[in-house]
Amino acid sequence: NLMEQTRRMIAGAPPKGVASLIEEGLGSDIDACTNLKALKCVTDVLDFMTACGPLKKQHASLIDTKVELPQPHKTSCRASSKRAEKAYAKVEREQREAARPKTPPKSLEAQVCVRYLGNDVFDIVDTHDNRGYRLTFSELDAKFDFSSDFEDNFTYVLVQEDCGNTMEARAWMGRAQVSGKDGPPKEHDGVFFFGLEPDCQYRIVITGTPRKKEEGKQLSGAFSGIKLREDDGEDMAEDKASCSCLWGNPCVSEYNCKDWANRFEVAKRNSKK
Repeated sequence: NLMEQTRRMIAGAPPKGVASLIEEGLGSDIDACTNLKALKCVTDVLDFMTACGPLKKQHASLIDTKVELPQPHKTSCRASSKRAEKAYAKVEREQREAARPKTPPKSLEAQVCVRYLGNDVFDIVDTHDNRGYRLTFSELDAKFDFSSDFEDNFTYVLVQEDCGNTMEARAWMGRAQVSGKDGPPKEHDGVFFFGLEPDCQYRIVITGTPRKKEEGKQLSGAFSGIKLREDDGEDMAEDKASCSCLWGNPCVSEYNCKDWANRFEVAKRNSKK
């Protein structure tokens, strides 16, 4: 039996040599070991050397009872056995902690100001994803409505104004835009802006083709201040069928007159029919 042969060999070794081998050399290996099975084996073998433990019972018939370890040798074996037991308990605890489901940390919340045509306060959040505080483009668009100002495929960046200065977000509302102290554009992935600093002022910069605004049709004369909807032109055509000039009476309203400038002549001609 290899263990019994090793025990006999250790019994005949000088105490200093045993202490150096078992307490120092083996001790360093024990401290560095993270394998539970290996640490358990070390404890069992060292206990066998001192004539105790489960291996002694299993291999009792192989043990030479005439050979016993000197007391200094037993002390070294017991010290390293206890060291292995403690290392086992430590590794087991660490592995148990690592396997335990962890509660995700609570998200951090803060505020920033963002300027477009106006200036407003927005909530930002840090979800501990190593990208810092973030803000969605959709939140900005819902407030400022960029999509209605530009044709499709416009681009945008978020720039910090007055870089290096911080204050409570709502305090920025009353401050004018600061020039010459812009920070670098903030990163975005098409959905979020990342790496925002709490209590700072930002500006959204849009690059694209402005959407053309459709102007309504204009009435003339007494109704020159009124704009028509697109379908009002058709309504006017139908209303002009009620032009009283056609029946010999000059119209009193330009709105339903077919020839307002010549209404009297038209009415006179039609009165003779």
